[in-house]
Amino acid sequence: MFNPVSLKVVVSGCYVLVLRGGAMEGNLFYGQSAHFLLVVNTIILMAAAVLGFLLGRFSSRRIIDKSPIGGIQASVFGLLALMLGFTFSAAFSRYDSRRVLVIDEANALGTTFLRAQTLPEPYRTQLSHRLRQYINFRSQIGTVIDNPTELNKMMKKTQTLQQEMWGEASSAARRLPTPVTALFLASLNQSIDLYSTRVAMFRARVPNTILWILAAISIAALVVVGYGFGIVGQQSWFIIILVSFLVSAVIVMIVDLDRPETGPVRISQQSMLDLRNSLTGFEEKSR
Repeated sequence: MFNPVSLKVVVSGCYVLVLRGGAMEGNLFYGQSAHFLLVVNTIILMAAAVLGFLLGRFSSRRIIDKSPIGGIQASVFGLLALMLGFTFSAAFSRYDSRRVLVIDEANALGTTFLRAQTLPEPYRTQLSHRLRQYINFRSQIGTVIDNPTELNKMMKKTQTLQQEMWGEASSAARRLPTPVTALFLASLNQSIDLYSTRVAMFRARVPNTILWILAAISIAALVVVGYGFGIVGQQSWFIIILVSFLVSAVIVMIVDLDRPETGPVRISQQSMLDLRNSLTGFEEKSR
């Protein structure tokens, strides 16, 4: 049978394992796989509940009035529900913003490409070619998003194409200062701005401090649950396992929503793929 000291060692050992994994990946919470986080969090919360149970059994002889325990449990779980809801809302908001930005960038690039077809030669051919390359790179982002090396290479190529397109568009605007070129420049500028916004949103995460607080409250809640069972002398391991797993699952879902590069929850790039597939027809009919 576990004693409090051994359980503290188990909890500490689990966190050391997570810390080492996070250090290797460069991020404590976001650098781990979803399955690893789920298993480790569940073990930690179960160990916390068992620790609380043993403390409750130890204290039960000296506590006469056990009625306040239910109120304390309700208060701690209310705080945990508040933190889970707040953190989930923040993570989902970022996820939804990333999803909408994919559609916005695809629409902006589609408008830019269509307006490029109204430019005189040789700018129409040059800029259409650049835009096709650029859209092709942007549509492939989902295939390399979990590979930092390839992702950095693609981002550098994307920025190089942006500079080349802007240079050619600026040259066209200087030689042909017409409303057509002005509209094209505005669309191209919007497309580049949306790229920068997507990069910024890609890097935006729920701060680790908030996740640490959430983890601490989760552990405290399971300790209180175990303590309540220990006070009344009842062992309900099914409830402890179930609550530990459910709380861990919600935490993992929050982390997974907030990291678009890994995990089962991904941002769909279908809008970009549809745009890439439709370019050939538009370009041929504009000639």
